[in-house]
Amino acid sequence: MVRINHRWFPMARWTRFTEENGNAAAGTTGAGVVKGEVWRRHDLPPPPPPATPPVSPCSFLLNRSEAANRVIPCLCKVSFNVLHAIDGVYEWHFAGAGLVVCAERGLVVTDRNSVVSALGEVNVTFAGSTEAPARVVYLHPIHNVAVIQYDVSRFEAGAIKAASLDPTPLEVGDNLEFVGVCRTNADTCISQEVKVSEISCINIAQANVPRFRAMNEEIAKFDEVMNKSLGGVLVDGAGLVRALWNCYSFYSWQSETNHESFHAMGVELVTDIIKPLLTAAPVYPLQVPVGVTLVSHSTGDLDLGGAGSNDGGEGEGEGDEAFADAHDGE
Repeated sequence: MVRINHRWFPMARWTRFTEENGNAAAGTTGAGVVKGEVWRRHDLPPPPPPATPPVSPCSFLLNRSEAANRVIPCLCKVSFNVLHAIDGVYEWHFAGAGLVVCAERGLVVTDRNSVVSALGEVNVTFAGSTEAPARVVYLHPIHNVAVIQYDVSRFEAGAIKAASLDPTPLEVGDNLEFVGVCRTNADTCISQEVKVSEISCINIAQANVPRFRAMNEEIAKFDEVMNKSLGGVLVDGAGLVRALWNCYSFYSWQSETNHESFHAMGVELVTDIIKPLLTAAPVYPLQVPVGVTLVSHSTGDLDLGGAGSNDGGEGEGEGDEAFADAHDGE
């Protein structure tokens, strides 16, 4: 089966022929006309409308702990195919894990190493068997967070669940359970009990070709080595999601190669991003409140203190004394 992308690459048919005396059909002959083998483009008619896809059942394998089984129906595999290499993208295909935060609208949170840019094809796969197309909704400029939206009409109502998030910041000593999408067998999830051993700040150097890198972001480290996965989440005993197990990309100047590593990022950053999306409000990555107070003064109330004098007279001396008195008071 061959898939053809009509959205990004419209279909056309090219034919090759030999011109001896120019294009006779167009009546162009003589000097200035390219002769020899040439290609001619023929635009094809638009494709027929796609058929309505059938509603697919989705059955999850719930064979883990009670807390893990609550979040397994919220996890999916995210596949991204790059169409145009922009923004320093270094590969053509990426895969990771996503977490459903709104089942009614099909909103999924993933990392920016799975969805590297807005120019690409996105697909989500639930339970390792049911696939649906998605689109990029939001890419955070400095945090390792991306939001995509899949077609909810592809699944039965209630089959996909939305995760419950706990924005409480992680602390050293927290006992959590890692739940992730298996790297070798995407229809199953893996789990592992871990304890937070360190909270630090992510530090990723600039790559040789400028591209996205996460910054101003705290990550958590654990007392045990995490099982290999495509990504996942960390939940508490009640099944609430406390952190995302995200993939980070960095460039090694020593070996001149790209590398990937997984770290836990608290969901307090995610909750600030998805709240406006749930209400269809615009999302502003950096919200800095700025207050301006306007004070009206007349010209007579302003004491210029000889600011316009160039002779270094009495006004200048008074200003120096006021400056010294102010700093002596500090």
